[in-house]
Amino acid sequence: MQKKYKILILILAALIAIALALFFLLRPKLYHAERINPRTLHANETYHEMLVGLWKKDDNLYYRFYEDGTGVTWDASEDITESEASPFEWAIYDEAIMLTHKMLLRGVVPRYYHLDNLNHFDLRFHDSYRAYVMERIDSLLLIPIPPQI
Repeated sequence: MQKKYKILILILAALIAIALALFFLLRPKLYHAERINPRTLHANETYHEMLVGLWKKDDNLYYRFYEDGTGVTWDASEDITESEASPFEWAIYDEAIMLTHKMLLRGVVPRYYHLDNLNHFDLRFHDSYRAYVMERIDSLLLIPIPPQI
């Protein structure tokens, strides 16, 4: 009788160990906020002016940055237009971009990205999860080339 109880306890302990292992392996990963390096948080007015405008990522994801530090983003592949876009706030520094997305259902989501490249045509930044490459699609800030005579 004692032997049966010991075998039953061993089987239960093995099942609990397997269940705990599966729980920790298959649970969703929690979001860990990026660590912000204080040296990167120096406002850069030149970058601020260059970022304002309409940017496109992967032919369907659009970001419009306004001069007042706000913006909107939308995904054309999901039949969302600019009038239905999700709002966000932004700030740009020497080596970083901070985007604070305003979610419709639950508060705000701040995201910190390391700035790789910003000019009048390209915007490249990354975080610990992925890299983003965008191209400007409006020409409001581009210097017009005079016609040749």
